[in-house]
Amino acid sequence: MKDLKLVENDPKQEEIIKKIKRLLANEPNRKIILFSEYVDTIHHLEKRFKSEFKNEVLVSDGKVSKDLARHLNSDFNAQYNRG
Repeated sequence: MKDLKLVENDPKQEEIIKKIKRLLANEPNRKIILFSEYVDTIHHLEKRFKSEFKNEVLVSDGKVSKDLARHLNSDFNAQYNRG
């Protein structure tokens, strides 16, 4: 990993970003959720995703406050009652 500089030049990360950009080009209001089994992966992707997609990124590493839970429900739960 060190010799190939896979942390700095992560080919999987690049591919995910390309695919997300293609999806958003066709549907700019689309919401995309990525899951990972590992918190380290989430933190590895977070900085680059925020750089690429600005304030359109929400990262959750399992620690969900009441405010974040409400935000997730209102944005991603089709049955969420806003009233």
